[in-house]
Amino acid sequence: LYAGGNVVFKSEDRGRSWKPISPDLTLNDKAKQQSSGGPVLKDNSGAEVYDAIIRITPSEKDPNVIWVGTDDGQVQLTRDGGATWTNITPHIPGLPQWGRVESIDLSPENPGEVLITVDRHFSGDFKPYLYRTSDYGATWQSIGGDLPQVYAHVAKRDRQNPRMYYAGLENGLYVSWDEGVHWYLFGLGLPNASVYDLE
Repeated sequence: LYAGGNVVFKSEDRGRSWKPISPDLTLNDKAKQQSSGGPVLKDNSGAEVYDAIIRITPSEKDPNVIWVGTDDGQVQLTRDGGATWTNITPHIPGLPQWGRVESIDLSPENPGEVLITVDRHFSGDFKPYLYRTSDYGATWQSIGGDLPQVYAHVAKRDRQNPRMYYAGLENGLYVSWDEGVHWYLFGLGLPNASVYDLE
């Protein structure tokens, strides 16, 4: 089992004991970790505090490969089970800071082939940020194509057709048959509702 705080915790005994297997993988910006609210009542639900790991995606093929996404826009990778970590965020072109890495989808056959989505609507940016890498994050390509200017929650590739992608946006489900160049609303009776995850 894995759990995320500002570090990745791992349990090998069904959660009876845990050990950290990473350093702090967030930006650790202390200004984003303060109490919020006014002088009469603090609003500390936890949702307004940044610098936490919100996505942990281990590889099905190689358990030593683990991808991590944070709520302050960091994408981190280990290929040796947590002994060393690489911050690959600087390699993602055109990605502004302070997004939430909402989803990380790994190819079942190649853990270096990954799709990610980043949500920045909390910063007033409603653009969908979807990216693809095939070389463990050394290079990235945007796959937002002609999606509407609506923020995205999840992107996944089809298990049978690797050129076919699905994207869950705030206003519905979209499908692409050409690796994210062109997207189509995948309605067919599904209402215009938020799609947060896909399986």
